[in-house]
Amino acid sequence: MIGSALTENGGRCGMAEIIDIEEAKPHEVAELICLKCLHRWIGVYPETTLLKYIECKCGAIGAVIKTGQTIQEG
Repeated sequence: MIGSALTENGGRCGMAEIIDIEEAKPHEVAELICLKCLHRWIGVYPETTLLKYIECKCGAIGAVIKTGQTIQEG
C-alpha cells in the first residue's frame, strides 16, 4: 500500500483518484518512513507537499519523514 498525501487545499491525492499528471509536476521520489509504525515505502509526491501532510498506511499524519535517500528518476 502506498501512502497518500493531502494537497494544500486539504484534498486527498490517493490511489483511488485520477489526477491530472500536470498537477503533480514537478514531483519528488523518496524513501519515506513513519515514526509511529516504522512502515517504510517509496513515496511520490508534488515538491510543494510538506512532509507533515503525508499520511502513512497506519493513518498517522505528521509522523512521516524522509530516510535521506532521494530516488533519482531515469
